[in-house]
Amino acid sequence: MPGKTDQLSQTSSYQIWKIVVRTNKEDSAFFYFTLEANENLCFYSTLDATIGQTYRDIAIGVPISMRAEFDVMFTALCESMSVQILSEELSENVPWKNAP
Repeated sequence: MPGKTDQLSQTSSYQIWKIVVRTNKEDSAFFYFTLEANENLCFYSTLDATIGQTYRDIAIGVPISMRAEFDVMFTALCESMSVQILSEELSENVPWKNAP
């Protein structure tokens, strides 16, 4: 509508909680499934791996407004498998530059 601006155009940046985790390769399919089953809580990407690697490093981005809901799901997930947190930060940038 002319003359009106929406909230997205008024905000120049968004805070994203970025976390990089490591899980065993054999657990990674269930890990991905759980993230996808809880859609809209986060987005994720698998970081580069080498042939024969026994683990997967996964970068997860969580909009700060969804952090509480994500934490409930993530805590339950961590109780069901081995998940190591490699890094975490609050950021206004989404891309992972220098991830572990």
